[in-house]
Amino acid sequence: MKYEIAEYLIKRLAEDGENARILVNMAAYDCPTPRPPKKQVDGRLETLTEDEHYVKITQVYTVPEFCRRNYAGRMVYEICREVVANGQMPMLYADADYYASNRCYQNIGFELKGRLVTIGVKKEKENE
Repeated sequence: MKYEIAEYLIKRLAEDGENARILVNMAAYDCPTPRPPKKQVDGRLETLTEDEHYVKITQVYTVPEFCRRNYAGRMVYEICREVVANGQMPMLYADADYYASNRCYQNIGFELKGRLVTIGVKKEKENE
């Protein structure tokens, strides 16, 4: 998932001799209707940021030895359920190139709302 404009800018910068590339590729999601994961598990909450309308879920992580057990998915679902019940909208940003997390969030009910990229240009060092 990459912005068309980002790819245009990279191509255009290359025409000018610049070595540009996408440094960060993120997807922005909202979850208006949370759907429960199929597997019941326990977990713990690490980080949330909220305002009057939105609650941003951040830093969802599962240590490697517990991956693929649906801990993160279940925790995110439970958070979303409570957030929606309080009249707020859960949202998060995810690495757009990491298929597993994006699939997990979409299965919970998150809907893609936008894409964000950071483009960087690597400057050649001048000879001294």
